[in-house]
Amino acid sequence: MTMLELARERVVILDGGMGTSLHKYRPTEADWGYTPNGKSLLNLSDALVYTHPEWISEIHEGFFAAHAPQLGGLAPDRRADVARLGL
Repeated sequence: MTMLELARERVVILDGGMGTSLHKYRPTEADWGYTPNGKSLLNLSDALVYTHPEWISEIHEGFFAAHAPQLGGLAPDRRADVARLGL
């Protein structure tokens, strides 16, 4: 089902709640990790997929429990950050 078809059936809320949801775990700088050349990945939420995959799983489980119809991937604006860090 496309997003347009879904919107014709019910109210659809598009929210980038992953980043906000991650902060409930109160990550430290060490939780975010570092690039191979030592740059901090602080606040690069995508890094937590590698350092704390259990947090990501718990958040996704919560989205599914709330009947979220779709999960997204790496946001286009984050791709430049990931490339800049050489990841």
